[in-house]
Amino acid sequence: MVFNGSSKVQEEKGKKLVRCSIPAIFQGHTFVVDLSINYKEQPISGEYKIEYVLGNTFANDQFSLSGNDLDDGFSNLVLAGKMKELKHLECHYAPRENKTQRRTAKLYFKCSDASHQIQRIVVEIKESDIDSALKFSNSFVQQFLDILTYKKGIPLEVKRIEILDKVSGNPLQNYVQIPYSLPVEVFPHDLEAAPHIPDRIKPLLGPGSPIRRHVVKSKPLPFAF
Repeated sequence: MVFNGSSKVQEEKGKKLVRCSIPAIFQGHTFVVDLSINYKEQPISGEYKIEYVLGNTFANDQFSLSGNDLDDGFSNLVLAGKMKELKHLECHYAPRENKTQRRTAKLYFKCSDASHQIQRIVVEIKESDIDSALKFSNSFVQQFLDILTYKKGIPLEVKRIEILDKVSGNPLQNYVQIPYSLPVEVFPHDLEAAPHIPDRIKPLLGPGSPIRRHVVKSKPLPFAF
């Protein structure tokens, strides 16, 4: 699905924001924002910096008092002990078509300076194209989010993914999830449809199901439920 609409750039608190009108049907869906068109004259280096901006659906307003901008990323996780001194982790992998061709990517955490609170997971990786870089990077981050969610018992989600050219610093793509900000109308016929829900999807609607409990989204956006 491709959407072409008007937009305008505004600056708030020293940050440039792009505002555009989105149809209500797009709410809750994930989209790729192509930013590379702004740098057509500059070749892409093949070295990518992929930043996974973290969030917590259940965070409350008290966390905004910490002085951190929640839009920069937020989690309840705080680096402790020797983790504060860790510069990066090395992630070794090999493409499926050539298992003997070992490659290495770097993974590290971007934190708020004062509290060492983890805001983003960052992967630096060298690949021939963005899709390949994102595929391998997602697999690394997926493992970290799964184990942290399990071991620490807290919900973690990826609010968006920012892909940059590591050499030039130019933004190339953003994966963003459109929030629910527009009213959704309910009509009598919506409720009348309840007896006709297909049996095959009823398990998805019951207590404790993903739809009812708002999935603890440990999966990066391109593969979110």
